[in-house]
Amino acid sequence: MEKTIANPDPAKVISRASECLRRLMEAGLSFEDLQKPIDNPEMRQRLVRFWQTGAPIPFIQYSSSNALSDLFDRQIKTLRDRGCPSQVLDMLISQKSQVLFRASVMTFKKGRIPFLPVILFSVLSPSAQMAMVRNGNQTGISCLDTNEIKDIVSTPVQPYFIFDVEDGEGMLGRSVRTATELIKDMNRSPLTAAEVISLGIQAKALSKRYVDAGGSRYKSDRCAPFLCLDGGQPGLGWNCVDSSFSECGSASCGSRS
Repeated sequence: MEKTIANPDPAKVISRASECLRRLMEAGLSFEDLQKPIDNPEMRQRLVRFWQTGAPIPFIQYSSSNALSDLFDRQIKTLRDRGCPSQVLDMLISQKSQVLFRASVMTFKKGRIPFLPVILFSVLSPSAQMAMVRNGNQTGISCLDTNEIKDIVSTPVQPYFIFDVEDGEGMLGRSVRTATELIKDMNRSPLTAAEVISLGIQAKALSKRYVDAGGSRYKSDRCAPFLCLDGGQPGLGWNCVDSSFSECGSASCGSRS
C-alpha cells in the first residue's frame, strides 16, 4: 500500500498528484482526456462528485418484465425481417421464458445489452448470417473459410443466448491477447465469431468501432476473426491476436444459456 498524504506539504502533494496522474494514464486516459475537465467547469464538478462518492459503477436493473419482453421480440423481428429461416427462429423463440427470467434477476452496467440471440455456424453459415448485418443500405459479407474458424470457449450446441453483453468499447486499442486476459480477470468471456455477428445484427456496434471475436481463432492461434467495415460494407475478417488498433475492441459477455 502506498503512503497517503499525511499533511498538505507542497512537495508531498505534488509527488502524490504526479503518481495519481501516472496511474490514470496507465489505466487508459490520454492527455486529451485529462485536458477536458480543465476546459469544462461542469465536467470538473461531475468528476469531483464522482470521486467523492467512491466512483460508483452505474448499474441498471430492468424493473419491468415488459421491457425485456419487448427487447426479445424486437430481436426476433430483426432476424425475421432479414431473412432468418423460420426453423431457426422457432428454436430461439422456444427459449423466451427462460431468457426473460434469467435477465430479470440480473443487473447490468450502463450501456450493456441484457441478452442477444446467437446462431451457430453449423446451423447457419457465416455468409448467411453476415447477410443480416447492415450498414445503411449495404449488407455484410464473410471473407473467412468456415472450416478454419474454431471457438476456444465453450458454447451450447443449439442456437442460444448470451447475457450481459459489452460491445467492445471497454477494450478499444488493446490486442485480442491482452483484452482476453483482462476479460477473463473480470470473470467474463470473449465473444465468438458467431456471437460478434449477432452483435452486428442487433446493435449498431459497427457505427462506433470494429469488434474482435477473442473467443474464436482463424486458421491458427495467432489470428482471430473480427467484424469491420470495408468501404462502408460490413465484413467478417481476421486480425493478428497480438496487433492492436485504436478503432478495434474485443466484445464480451457475462454468461451463455
